[in-house]
Amino acid sequence: MIRALALTAPLLAFACGSRVDPEAQRSAGRIAHAVEQLRNAPNAAKATALGELGKLPCTGPDVCETRAACQTAYTQHIDALNLTAAAKLKLSDGHEAESAKLLGAAEEKLGRAAPLVSLCTEREAALRRRYKL
Repeated sequence: MIRALALTAPLLAFACGSRVDPEAQRSAGRIAHAVEQLRNAPNAAKATALGELGKLPCTGPDVCETRAACQTAYTQHIDALNLTAAAKLKLSDGHEAESAKLLGAAEEKLGRAAPLVSLCTEREAALRRRYKL
């Protein structure tokens, strides 16, 4: 009997310790969904999707850190898209030199955004695994 309790106690402790806070799970679901919407949005709609992500409350450090990481990543990405659009306007107005500078800045920002977007994606996947979303 004592041996049976000794063997089952760690399993019970694991089962109790692996329970997920329902509010954190709901929060993780909302954040993961908003990140997915942001990632899949056409470029013209990414700023709106980013704003929606920023409006969502979060519960739990992993959920809030994921939201923050994705906000940082996609802010950089959207800034680069805006620079690209500005470069196109300058080019259509005949300002090739200014257009080239803007494109260079956009390329630099996209380069900085790429690993941040990858981190965002990894964190979102981790939320989905942890909270079984």
